[in-house]
Amino acid sequence: MNGYFLRMNPLNDCVNQHLSIILGVYYLFTTMKKFVLLICCLAVISFLSSCQEDEPSLPLVLTITPSGSNAIPPGKTLLFTANADVSWEVPDETGGTITDGGVYVAPNKIGTFTILATSKEDPTIRATSRVYVTQSHEMFSKIKRGGYVMHFRHAEANVGQDKLTTHGQWWKTCRSDSARQISEQGLEDVKKIGQVLRGLNVPIDSALTSEFCRCKMSADTMGLDIPTTKVRSLTYFAYGETYRHERLHKLINEQKVGVNHNMMFVSHSYAQGSTYPPINQGDMDIFLPNGNGGEPTYVGRISLGAFLELYRD
Repeated sequence: MNGYFLRMNPLNDCVNQHLSIILGVYYLFTTMKKFVLLICCLAVISFLSSCQEDEPSLPLVLTITPSGSNAIPPGKTLLFTANADVSWEVPDETGGTITDGGVYVAPNKIGTFTILATSKEDPTIRATSRVYVTQSHEMFSKIKRGGYVMHFRHAEANVGQDKLTTHGQWWKTCRSDSARQISEQGLEDVKKIGQVLRGLNVPIDSALTSEFCRCKMSADTMGLDIPTTKVRSLTYFAYGETYRHERLHKLINEQKVGVNHNMMFVSHSYAQGSTYPPINQGDMDIFLPNGNGGEPTYVGRISLGAFLELYRD
């Protein structure tokens, strides 16, 4: 009987041996007292548990802290740690230094640099983090946390001119014979702005833009994968300039932003009589909405130049 059972079940040797023991227990059950059966059953349980295979160990997933990317000023130190024994490296020889203990010292120059951690146990396992060294580190750190309206002036637009025609809604057209359009340089600039914002993991819920094509195109070309909507309140001239400043304030204050949430506006230069400093094409001003009405808080500016300094192929 025992031999027949084993031939019919292609099991591993360990289990076959234990099945033989079970058959032996069956024999004992029919011939011996119950207390002997109990002892034999305990022995079988012990034997069978020994057949369990060891769980395979999972491969190491190397993580470093702080994760993601960070904006710091030139010469600043930043401590990195890892969940394993690693060696630290700054691949760019001009990108600063890092000690065996993970203390990174930024260079005294602006730029974007990579921190590389390599597992000492398995050198094929690596993790990286980027550091954005910039004089605008405070502004970048703020928008990384969220809670602001990021107000851009559209990128360079010197193709054609605004004709101020009376036919149709001329300001909405993307034709240079009716309205001024974004240039090739402007398109390149907003692509680089978008790359920096994505690299820093700046949270942006969506974008509101002027109805002018150059504003909508500036937002869309950043490649942020967010919805963009054209609104009258950000459109200059076409609906009158008298209350454009107040319309901007009202729209900023209506935005529901908080931790991990920003809104982006893309519009024009400020209306006449504005108290804000003149804004150049491609610059970004940061505002804190005032839920009680009145003027929102002007926080500061990140210039187009500050974005371009951090762009990295």
